[in-house]
Amino acid sequence: MSSAFDLDSRLGAFPSPWDNRHYRVPLATAKEITETPDEFNLLDWVKHPLNDQGNVGSCVGHDGDMVLSALYYRDDLVYDDFSAGWLYWRSRYWANIFNPDIEGSTNLGLMKALKKEGATTETCCPTDTVKPFTVDPCSEAYEIAENFHIESYHYVNKTPSDMKAAMYGLIEGFPEKTPLVSAYPVYASFKDAYDDGVVPMPKSGEYLRGGHSSALFGWKLIDGEPYWINVNSWGEDVGDNGLFYLPIDYPFYDVWLMKIGNPAPPQPQKSTICQILEALKKYFGCNGGES
Repeated sequence: MSSAFDLDSRLGAFPSPWDNRHYRVPLATAKEITETPDEFNLLDWVKHPLNDQGNVGSCVGHDGDMVLSALYYRDDLVYDDFSAGWLYWRSRYWANIFNPDIEGSTNLGLMKALKKEGATTETCCPTDTVKPFTVDPCSEAYEIAENFHIESYHYVNKTPSDMKAAMYGLIEGFPEKTPLVSAYPVYASFKDAYDDGVVPMPKSGEYLRGGHSSALFGWKLIDGEPYWINVNSWGEDVGDNGLFYLPIDYPFYDVWLMKIGNPAPPQPQKSTICQILEALKKYFGCNGGES
């Protein structure tokens, strides 16, 4: 691991505010819980090198990029390289975070951005990884984003059994296997995972360094104990080649399941002056000034 690695600059997730209007994944039944396997992973869906967000607290955007690209690959076996910088920028807008001196965002802001606007591509909007964060999307960014959005987002109950059942596609109404978007607190002991990726369970009273957002792609047994497979955005030189493993009972801020859907309906086009004049000519029976 590089000695220049700065954890605090990469922590940029706030707990999503609660709203009773959120769609929620139903609680897992006893039968569904017994049907989840001891180990399960979706890492075959990760088709690009793990992101490195640099020293910007843009983890929410990188989490969304990783999960959305996996979902589109699942459905059509085509890898789409989405812009994590765009998703971070738009998530801040929908999370009502406008102060440039405050870094970070919420996963709820990410969900709203993906549903209302969609994701543009990395080619259109290259992701900035140094401070101060800037975004410079191409002129077609919103048009491209209309083709890559989510149909709905659903809050997942933060218990291991419910998260496993949702990820494994067992819950009624949610039949597809899917990675999950998550946010969680990062404590001082997280540094112990820099070399092998195995995160210790935080102790009572331990120093809280900040919040982080990263994708869950399954679970595995390590020395007989279950851990979440956490695809991170700190590059491949940290953890287990960029992967971290969170204890199955780790205290999450929030967990989300996304459903991708059809492209967003096209936005209404504004009429130009010429179009208005042409319409008036047709209405009044004009034909180029001839009587």
